[in-house]
Amino acid sequence: MSYWITTSDRARSQRWERIFGADRLPVLSAAARRDVVEGQERPCYDLALGQLSTWQRDRLAAYASRRTGRPYEMVRCEIEAAISWPVTAAGCQLVCEEDMATAERPSPFLLPAGWGRGVRIAKRLLSGRGRMTGIKIFRFFRFLP
Repeated sequence: MSYWITTSDRARSQRWERIFGADRLPVLSAAARRDVVEGQERPCYDLALGQLSTWQRDRLAAYASRRTGRPYEMVRCEIEAAISWPVTAAGCQLVCEEDMATAERPSPFLLPAGWGRGVRIAKRLLSGRGRMTGIKIFRFFRFLP
């Protein structure tokens, strides 16, 4: 499962657009945890830094550097070393998505496209109505998609 958060707060949504170029952010889990943000303990989601692009991490570092008054290089190094970054959960809604790998996984009982046609041809050839030998049938099946 993939977890994302969105916000209903207009100002926060615009800030996310400015920093991340998106109105939803990837988070590590569906559960918010307690963390100290700006000197206060608040419920927070863990922003999944590994799912952000390089420029998004750069923009986050610039924003955090301005906000905290710390040097950009120091904040950037912390972001590169970290797995997550706290995002205050107030005003956020969680959105769950099923991974594409599990959502579009074909059934193990389905044959690839083209196999039905190949099986019909092989049955006809093996029944004696065709002129192909067993070796030619093997070569035929090897090139099916």
